[in-house]
Amino acid sequence: MKSVINLSIIAGVMAILFLTACKKETPAGTTSSSLPPKADFSYTISNSQVIPDTIMFTDKSANVTGNGVSYKWYFSTGNSVTSTTATTSSAMFVYNTLNYTGNPLTVKLVVTSPFGKDSVTKQVSLSQTIITYVSGGLAGGVANITGINFANGVSNNQVTINGSPATVLSATTTGINFIVPANATSGKLNLTTNGTTISTNFSVYVFSIAPPNIAAINTRLKHLAFNSTITPNGLLNNSSTEVIGDNETDTLFSDLHSITGSGNQYNQTLIVYSPIIAPAVKLLGIAPGYAVGNDYRVYSYNKALLSTTVLAGNGASGFADAQGTSAQFVTPMGIASDGAGNLYVTDGNRVRKIVATTGAVSTLAGSGADGHTDGQGTAATFGSLYGIAVDASGNIYVSDTKYPGIRKITPTGTVTTVAGSGVAGLVDGTGTAAKFASPKGIAIDSFGDIFVTDTYNTTSTVRMINPLGLVTTVLSSANGDNLINPDGIIYAGGLIICNTGSANQPYLQVNLVTK
Repeated sequence: MKSVINLSIIAGVMAILFLTACKKETPAGTTSSSLPPKADFSYTISNSQVIPDTIMFTDKSANVTGNGVSYKWYFSTGNSVTSTTATTSSAMFVYNTLNYTGNPLTVKLVVTSPFGKDSVTKQVSLSQTIITYVSGGLAGGVANITGINFANGVSNNQVTINGSPATVLSATTTGINFIVPANATSGKLNLTTNGTTISTNFSVYVFSIAPPNIAAINTRLKHLAFNSTITPNGLLNNSSTEVIGDNETDTLFSDLHSITGSGNQYNQTLIVYSPIIAPAVKLLGIAPGYAVGNDYRVYSYNKALLSTTVLAGNGASGFADAQGTSAQFVTPMGIASDGAGNLYVTDGNRVRKIVATTGAVSTLAGSGADGHTDGQGTAATFGSLYGIAVDASGNIYVSDTKYPGIRKITPTGTVTTVAGSGVAGLVDGTGTAAKFASPKGIAIDSFGDIFVTDTYNTTSTVRMINPLGLVTTVLSSANGDNLINPDGIIYAGGLIICNTGSANQPYLQVNLVTK
């Protein structure tokens, strides 16, 4: 009996030792049952309702404590898939303007341990109303908010800058255009839409003059045009763009801006084409690929081939709507393209239209009589037309130096006065309450703000007209801005101005800086 008891005791001790040994061989961080992981996660959204917006993810998987565990997170926004490996059990995803589509974010977590692998997939949605971009803008000018699921209609959206209400011009579910309050400074923008208020930062800009970094341009340029076909909507110093200009000789100046190489090297190159049309034919107006000569002709030109063709005009002053060289112009000056194959030319007290592919010339507006009357087509009258520009909707804007002001012509020929009383002066105001002195060059930004060069006696200015017809002076020699009889002007993320009265700075680049 004693031997049997001793054997039982010995067997029990050996069993305990065996189990203890087995327990020591179990990898740290697992249960004694060595269960495979069960993937799960939680998340927290910052809910700023402004892109960039951040989502934090935290692992909540079971059976994954201890060493030997790895994680892989996959994020899909509907247009791209990104992944990240983390040695910790958390991850972060940042929505930005490039990856936000308005669709839910699909998140997949893969968890691997020494005892197996598991995954879980979930969809995560941001707040239904999101701001993806705010443009910033000039005081009194137009700015834009883009996003997802805004309320449709002007009356359903309210915008304030530092508490000052802004005038909403248009509102769709994806974009809101508004006029920046005249007294606004940079600070907090509040958008109230769909019953919620979203806050973000807003920049109010002012213009700051700086000469471009091209010492070779030492001539007094007269007219300018911006070739945005190289990179549509491109900005100077940020893409491949071209500014072309003339000094009312037979020479064309091409100022090329480009980004090249793996290091995104910025290059600026000046190329001079002389003569661009023919010796002694002076340029009175230019557009990309087209020019008005002082010989009463409109030309098409090809810089690469150094070739020119008479598009319209017979070389004698007169008036005739006709085809190509059978047509006549009285005093052709400014020229602009609508991007749809049509050219528009200011011709004394008429606006002429040319079909670029055929050279067919017609009169869009103006009777040919001297006057300052709005109306349809040839029922309208003008005094002495100079500058011309076309907006994104195909509307034509012209400056009249005899009856100072800016007139608008729709593609069907309806003429209205945008701003200016027709009497010379330098007065800011709305519509015909404002006064211009000698308006010349015209430029239009993507939001519909119009910029006009204007000189009154010895005061040189740049005036801005917003879509409500409010005229403000944004640059003035009376305020110390280096403007002397400015003429041609373009908008390319800022202003480029022909400063024709300055020998030292004949070509001004005007940048937008935060106020």
